[in-house]
Amino acid sequence: MNLYDDFIEWVKANNLSSVIPTAPSLLDELTLLDLSKRRLSDLPDSISVLSNLSVLKIAGNKIKKLPNSIGELKNLRNLQCNNNLITQLPETIGELDSLIVINLSGNKLSSLPKSFYNLSQLTRLNLSTNCLKSIDDDIKKLTKLIYISFDTNYLQTLPDCFGDMESLHFLELSYNQLQTLPESLGEVEELETLILEGNNIQELKALEAHDMLIRLNLNENSLTQLDFDISKLEDLQYLSIDNNELTTLPDTICELKELKQLSLTSNQINNLPESIGELEKLEELDIEDNCISKLPSSFMNLTSLKKLYIDENSGLSKPALNGL
Repeated sequence: MNLYDDFIEWVKANNLSSVIPTAPSLLDELTLLDLSKRRLSDLPDSISVLSNLSVLKIAGNKIKKLPNSIGELKNLRNLQCNNNLITQLPETIGELDSLIVINLSGNKLSSLPKSFYNLSQLTRLNLSTNCLKSIDDDIKKLTKLIYISFDTNYLQTLPDCFGDMESLHFLELSYNQLQTLPESLGEVEELETLILEGNNIQELKALEAHDMLIRLNLNENSLTQLDFDISKLEDLQYLSIDNNELTTLPDTICELKELKQLSLTSNQINNLPESIGELEKLEELDIEDNCISKLPSSFMNLTSLKKLYIDENSGLSKPALNGL
């Protein structure tokens, strides 16, 4: 049986004739294939006949592994494998020279093959909700990455090799076991979103270099203080420090002239900085579940404020601001 016959047989066995043509000439022309939520348990090696395939979506199935022949799909640019049961990737994954986007979230990957870091054209990489314990230094080869998500894994450290990732705009590291950030992360000049929620990161000085940062999430890190000069983040617009152990805020937080949203829920903060009113662009402030009994007099200068959450403090009442 040739590859075409084998693939067509697999199509019919999985009741996919309505979405996949069964004529070899039409298979040659296929560029997009969406097999999401089809209860598939495997992909055949004969998938290599789809020589012009550009987009392959197999999300929401029960696939445990990708065939070795996946590397023969030389025109593949977008691979969506999220929410399957994949435990390891074939070495041939690194032969997908045209791959730009890969989504492997919601699988059971504990490691990546060395060849994975040969995917030098990647711009978007999603490995969230897996079982990864480490990332190889060779990730430095993926210099075109714009978006990375390692959310919900078991990473204890990150390799100190982010210096060449000049295009990186979005980095999601939530719910790992990180205690420190690599120094080279401070060299990623274009980084705009950094999400660190649900770790135990105490050393934050590497953040000072990120003057392009727009969104920063430090929720659930057991922080007792902000040990860096937050005023260096001069473009910051969204800052969330919920569910920590802060008792005070540094006055320098009031130098964030672009700040629009500030969330401080569930800390132990007693007072807001006296200069809080200098946050002229602040539109939303959440200070629920703290120990604040009085707002500073400058609070009345927050004329852009549209949303204010103050419940579960020490008898704090909402001020009479025009925007509220």
